[in-house]
Amino acid sequence: AAIPTTTRTTRSKKAAVAAFTSQDVSALQAQQGQLMKTINQALCPTEANLRLKECRCLAEMAKAGETIGRSNAVNQEWATEAAQILDLSVPATSPFRTYAHSMLAGELYSITHGRTNEAKRSYLDALRRNAYCLEAVEMLAVLGAELEDVQQALADGVALRSKKMEQKKKAESSGVGDGVEEEDDENNMDTDDKEASASVAALLPIQEVTSALFLSKKNNIVAALEAYRKLDAAYPNNAYILRKIATLQLHNYDFGGAEMTYNRIRQIDEHSVLGMDEYAQILQQKGAILDL
Repeated sequence: AAIPTTTRTTRSKKAAVAAFTSQDVSALQAQQGQLMKTINQALCPTEANLRLKECRCLAEMAKAGETIGRSNAVNQEWATEAAQILDLSVPATSPFRTYAHSMLAGELYSITHGRTNEAKRSYLDALRRNAYCLEAVEMLAVLGAELEDVQQALADGVALRSKKMEQKKKAESSGVGDGVEEEDDENNMDTDDKEASASVAALLPIQEVTSALFLSKKNNIVAALEAYRKLDAAYPNNAYILRKIATLQLHNYDFGGAEMTYNRIRQIDEHSVLGMDEYAQILQQKGAILDL
């Protein structure tokens, strides 16, 4: 039986659309690949840093929008635009990608709907570039990342750091590195990021800290307290560990224990303001105005 003209026409259109779509996708992929190759060839560290600053501005505008009551859709547009700029200009495979780029990408993806997996990948990449980035560890715990994935990224980061340190020592001993500036993610950190990293890098076993952080984020307060107390016994008078202990004690309604822990922090650094709001609330509830 002859196929009706309408049916033949419909089938022909579907076949044409399918063929066009396949060719179109292939062409777009080829164009995108060529574009990324061109961008990476033209890009330099200075340009990568400029893109980082641009995306940070967009991220701040997105966060400011929540404060001034701007619609969530507009805030999402700002965050999405910044994420796209990072993806195109400084992708994860770019030789000019740094720890700071990956941290910002993780932040942008975490506030963009439906991009949780991308956020996890970005924070894991940040850990591989800087194993002592505890901010990334905490965000990965919040986002529900697997502890095994985080620990593997940390191991990769520690190995990379050790390799760079060894290469730097060899270059200095041979005189090859004189006058040559090594490209390092730490050179691209903000001052606050450098200080935060340096404060724990030489002091804490990062794998144990990560396990304690994950226990805390999962509201396993008893196990988290035990883990942090073991760290406190091994590394006494570390303000970072003590602040974590005090916070968990407050969550466990152990106000007396939290007060004692905050007292220890004050003895270590009387000018520290981190956690002092909580300490002040404890003293206020006690009526200890003079101590406050």
